[in-house]
Order: sequence, then structure tokens, then C-alpha cells
Amino acid sequence: MLTELAVANNQLGTLPPSIANCESLQTLSINGNQMSSLPAVAGALPNLSHFEFEQACELLSPPRNIIQRGRVPILEFLASIHDSQRTLGLKLVSMGLTTIPEEVLTLTGLRRLNLDKNILKSLPPNIGNLWSLEELTVTDNLITDLPPEIANLS
Repeated sequence: MLTELAVANNQLGTLPPSIANCESLQTLSINGNQMSSLPAVAGALPNLSHFEFEQACELLSPPRNIIQRGRVPILEFLASIHDSQRTLGLKLVSMGLTTIPEEVLTLTGLRRLNLDKNILKSLPPNIGNLWSLEELTVTDNLITDLPPEIANLS
């Protein structure tokens, strides 16, 4: 049973979804690859205690403010994204988000999205692309207006 996986300094763009089956994995080193986003599947590893993730290129996701908070918030964010594909709900509450992460806006099957208690000032127009969304909660943010595309959710 695999407990450590070191694939640092390669040309990987992501990890295969099947890595989630490595439930005994405790150490994952993906440093120095070509990932622009940390793979959500890393959040599905229940025993992961050591996670090395610095990339050769700038990370677009998770958002920088989550990365600055360390391993636990990063893995919580990734787990939320990963689980949303199964539960059709995503809860990113009190994560200090200033914008909605791009990968959230690609989850077109999402039915519930909770972004309460963040620092969002606006919702992007492509929020209207979440056609399956039935519940959107953005209380306790700094939102001053809603985009017209919100009507696409009806």
C-alpha cells in the first residue's frame, strides 16, 4: 500500500483521478511540475499529512490567499471542489475569497453553491453558466450589485 509518492520536478500538468484510490498516501510531493491549478483529487486523500506543491509556474488555483494559509486550508479547498462533483453542492464558507475561483465556474452540474462569509465584491458574469444551480448563497460578503447574467439561473 502506497504511503509516499514523489513526482517532483517533472512535466506533469495534473494528477490522474485514480490517485484518490491511494487512501493510505501520507506524503505527496508534486513540486516543480507544470500545474497551473493544484489537482482537486489531492483533497480526497484522507491520510495526507505532508503535501509539497510549489510549481514551476504561477498557481491560478487555489486562490493565493488560501495558499498563504498553508496545507490544511489548501486541502480543505481541494476536498470541497473534489466532493462537489459527487454531492453537487459546494461550500466555500469563510475562506477569504475575493473572487470566485475559475474552476468553480466550470462546475455546470452544481446545484448548491455557498460562498458565505468571504470578501466577494461582485459576482462574475459567467455565474450565469451554472445552469443547474438551484441555491446560491453569498451572505456576509461585500457585494454591491448582481450581474444581469444571474437571470440565466432561472
